[in-house]
Amino acid sequence: MSMVGSKMLRNPVHAPLPGMIANDTGGYAYKTSPLVDLGRYLILGTTKSTYYLNPETLVMRADDTILNALSVDPAGALELVAQISDGGRAPSNEPALYVLANALIHEDVKVRNMAGAAFGHVVRTGTHFLHLVGYIQMLNQGRKPSVWSGTRGRHIREIVGNWINSLGANNVLFQVLKYPSRDGMSWKDALRLVHVKPVGEHMPEVLGYAAGKIGAVELPLFERYVQVRTAKTIGDFGEINLADIPFEWLDTKWRNDKDVWLRLMPTLGVKAALWNVTNLAEKGFLNDRELAGALLVRITDVALAKRQRVHPVDFWKTYNVYKNGSRATKGGDTKYWEVSTGILNALERGIFNSFANVEPSGLRFLVGVDCSMSMQSGGVPGMDSVTPEVASMVLAKLFSGIEPTTTVVGFATRISDITGGLKNATSIAHVMSANARHGESTNLGLPIEFALKRDGPYDCIVIVTDGQDNTGEHPQILMEQYWKGRNPNCVLVHMQMTGGTMVTIGKEDPRVLNIPGFDTNVFQTIVELTKLIKKGEM
Repeated sequence: MSMVGSKMLRNPVHAPLPGMIANDTGGYAYKTSPLVDLGRYLILGTTKSTYYLNPETLVMRADDTILNALSVDPAGALELVAQISDGGRAPSNEPALYVLANALIHEDVKVRNMAGAAFGHVVRTGTHFLHLVGYIQMLNQGRKPSVWSGTRGRHIREIVGNWINSLGANNVLFQVLKYPSRDGMSWKDALRLVHVKPVGEHMPEVLGYAAGKIGAVELPLFERYVQVRTAKTIGDFGEINLADIPFEWLDTKWRNDKDVWLRLMPTLGVKAALWNVTNLAEKGFLNDRELAGALLVRITDVALAKRQRVHPVDFWKTYNVYKNGSRATKGGDTKYWEVSTGILNALERGIFNSFANVEPSGLRFLVGVDCSMSMQSGGVPGMDSVTPEVASMVLAKLFSGIEPTTTVVGFATRISDITGGLKNATSIAHVMSANARHGESTNLGLPIEFALKRDGPYDCIVIVTDGQDNTGEHPQILMEQYWKGRNPNCVLVHMQMTGGTMVTIGKEDPRVLNIPGFDTNVFQTIVELTKLIKKGEM
């Protein structure tokens, strides 16, 4: 036993349980399995540093993670890649494409076949295709023989060729016309490597055009493209609905034309309008009262947002970028815009209004928010300017706004009930004012101890943190006590906002869910699992 203050600890985190190893914070945890590590990489990526780990360390771990998963369980690894990518569960598809590239060049033909089965679930657009070929080229550097040669090269070309031909000529042409090149890789360069043999009507023409060998394709889509690209006046667009064509077709002249945006805005869905808020602000168009008003009509259409099932996170992401008044470009420049109080307030209202777009489950939740010092550093994948502290507090507000029987506690080395402050919060500022901020260290067992002392069992305990614990009792032991004495069907969710390769609850148990990053499907995933466990179906 050891002492923390005046409290006697029977199972302190500084004394490892069987099977535990040292974590990054001075405590101990269970090493996760290769597939759990891979899932974390697929959702979190490697672009953000954390309080404990820098980007270089995370990147080095990523390559090991991918190789380990493909070695230990290639079928499970590629099924996981397909599920996360196709389900839209990650902020970026790039990690999934990178894993797929590693699988496609694998020496084992069985792994390459599995990659072929997962291909269409991960590669869905021309951009995905070009990035994938770019990753294969990057992995090919210094290899002798080249991965494009021999049996392996033929296998890669067969898999890629089957995917391209399966799309059909019109779909491939659409992708080619939308993005002829992406991030240094063009369709011409990619096809030179892949050597796709065209199958089907018009496919030879389309691939010939993509490869730069012919100048036109006899398809209505190409004719419409030419009409848009050669338009001199708005009238030249004719009866074409601008909402039905790729934005990328529009010449820079039209992208910078307010009249075109005024024509486009009434046709946009709520999500499309949200995606363009920052774009319009950068151009200064939102200083125009008519266009700003048209945008406000779209993003404040509560009924339309509900029909389109716009999630609170969709509003929050746009709000978070727009309120900063600037953003860094890929080229290293910074773009600025004037922030409109009216638009900012509309986006904030959208966050709270869209709680109604998510069906409550009626389950009883306890959400524990890590309020330690480290939560104020680093960022959350997919939302560069958001710290884990802000993300976790907004997540707790989402739970309390959607699920009426939610209790929220803030903890670090102490714990306090912040449910009332969050439930009454009607703005992000009010949400953040409910933060407990309880010191520098992290005791992940405190929410479970809180649950043990409360009347009435919880259906699900969600612990939101940026990493691992380094003080207090082992959560593993505390959760076993809760299952034994309070609710054997309680689900424990460990939601880790930043990178890491360890979990606090390590035993294989269907009641435990480890979620890396701010997964946009988190509510549905947690609710579905909790319902199944409660019914005894898992």
